[in-house]
Amino acid sequence: DGNADADLSDLEGRIRAHSPDGGTDMYVCLDQALDSFAGTDRKRLIVVMSDGQSSPSGSSAMLAALRQAQVPVIAIAFGDVDPTQLRDLADASGGAYVENSNLVAALREAAGYK
Repeated sequence: DGNADADLSDLEGRIRAHSPDGGTDMYVCLDQALDSFAGTDRKRLIVVMSDGQSSPSGSSAMLAALRQAQVPVIAIAFGDVDPTQLRDLADASGGAYVENSNLVAALREAAGYK
């Protein structure tokens, strides 16, 4: 079902083993996520996992787009976190901000979002 301990531990292991390169521009990714919902009536939710240290360019426009689209963002903070941008995403979208050093627990907390 995706929430089994083994599944979540495997996901955590793959995330921790990933070696990102370059900077973060979560606003471009969020724009693509919003585009993927165009023309559909399915339930809409975006999960962002980040240290919250993204380039701020495009943030104002994205926050406005999230408000208009009414797509909640669950912002999961991990790593060396600057929570400001992640909290802004959650607040603007009516979503939630989750910060937990245990990634499995953070995913479970995010899954409990109502």
